[in-house]
Amino acid sequence: MIGGIQVPRAAAASTLVLLSLAGCASAGHERAARPKPTRTQRTIASRAHRTPNRSASPGRTRRVRPEAVIAGLGVRIPHALVGHVPTVLPTLRRLVALTFDAGANDAGLPKIAATLRRLRVPATFFMTGHFARFYPGWAKSVAARYPIGNHTMNHVDLNALSDVQVRREVVDGQEAIRHVTGSDPQPLFRFPYGSDSARTLKIVNSLGYAAVGWTVDTAGWLGTSGGQSVAGVVARTLGGLRPGAIILMHVGSNPGDGSTLDADALATIIRRIESRGYTFATLPEVYAAAYPGLRVEGRPHGQSSLGARGDTPLLGNEAGSVLVKFLRLGLPIYCGAARGRYVALTFDDGPGPATAAALVVLRRFGERATFFLVGRNLARWPGLPRAELRLGVVGDHTWTHPFLTRLATSDMDAEIARTKAALARATGAVVRLFRPPYGFRDAAVDREASRLGMLDVLWSLDSGDSYPPPGASAGKIVRTLARLVRPGSIVLMHENLRQTMDALPAVLRRLQARGLRSVTVPELLALDPPSLAQLRAGINGCTGRPS
Repeated sequence: MIGGIQVPRAAAASTLVLLSLAGCASAGHERAARPKPTRTQRTIASRAHRTPNRSASPGRTRRVRPEAVIAGLGVRIPHALVGHVPTVLPTLRRLVALTFDAGANDAGLPKIAATLRRLRVPATFFMTGHFARFYPGWAKSVAARYPIGNHTMNHVDLNALSDVQVRREVVDGQEAIRHVTGSDPQPLFRFPYGSDSARTLKIVNSLGYAAVGWTVDTAGWLGTSGGQSVAGVVARTLGGLRPGAIILMHVGSNPGDGSTLDADALATIIRRIESRGYTFATLPEVYAAAYPGLRVEGRPHGQSSLGARGDTPLLGNEAGSVLVKFLRLGLPIYCGAARGRYVALTFDDGPGPATAAALVVLRRFGERATFFLVGRNLARWPGLPRAELRLGVVGDHTWTHPFLTRLATSDMDAEIARTKAALARATGAVVRLFRPPYGFRDAAVDREASRLGMLDVLWSLDSGDSYPPPGASAGKIVRTLARLVRPGSIVLMHENLRQTMDALPAVLRRLQARGLRSVTVPELLALDPPSLAQLRAGINGCTGRPS
């Protein structure tokens, strides 16, 4: 069940695509490289969002509120969602979240609602305040079944407005939705026409909203008069299908020809997507799992369908197959391929007294990490490995942190196997990653880790937080990583060192300022896998330039 709806037969599969079926005329294909709409297209889009020619409150003059009393949701947005508009979701899972922007008329809604009910597919709606006021029946019906995000009051280009006017557009939309439906919208916002700027995005974030973009626009809003067709909408949607894709569609009709191509294509799109092994989830459900600090309501009934314990939002059932591929090669991992915008922060020697603080910082910034834990520490902090698993992946770092190359085979086996078993009991998850203490390894260590089904993970960048003793200062750690980190880096840090914890917030801020995201090692291997040549070259295969 997702959002109170039974997920159809493909629910066993697991990759996420967001299908955004919008009621607003959007302005392009891939948002990151979206061409500006032509004057004709903007005219069509503007007309498409005109509400019926009637006043929301006949005979009354709308009171203008001073800026001081304009307040948003009061929701704190995770740092990972501040200052940018994601165009894909942080996932490798085969899930699809249908989202509908309702900003024009309701011409496509009867067919959309019927299709969603018949095929039992969940969805998320982005609604303008005027739509809620002019179609209160639909607004209430949608709110009773699906989560609703904010799409402004009047669907205007916010970049043309003053700061006060931008705030009013956002908050007036929020209040109109609440007045009609009885509930505030979710803390999710979509810019009209996809037109945002640093200024308007900062205002939207300050009002408690995380912005949501898209990966592909079906262009159904152009209508038959714009050269579009149902077949073309289906083809364009499937062409943009990928893990984490956000696909933009529209609820209303084209203002010139009255066509509702997205609504007409919806059933075919759903069936084609399901046939490719995708299932469906709501946008708030996905965000709630990926960003625990964001207060969203993904499922009013039942539990999340995003996976069982240890099944992370970025990497679900694919984790095993990704790691098995590299296990078969029998080569240690030092870095990713440096083709994406990902790094893997890894923390050794936990759990311990600073672990909880490290998790608070990671959660606040919406980032993830890999934790290599020492077995003997589990007795004193038994609950922390499970908490670490919720923000990443845990790995084996032996029982007492010895130099493994100096041990007899039986002792080495006991150090590694005992820790793996203890971590499995503590977390309820299979342990697939191993890091030898001090990075000391030889053929015997590699064989033992492989025999136990674990991948040997080293690093391409040492933060210097622990060696040479007593380790670098917090400032030096920040400067070292700022200078040397690059896409694909696997970074060595230690979670129980004061200087590391002092440096962590600044490190995460620097990464995000450069557009880099911290993921787990399995996620890095799936999102940015190193080549066989890189693996064979060892640390020398990690030669990408800092970005």
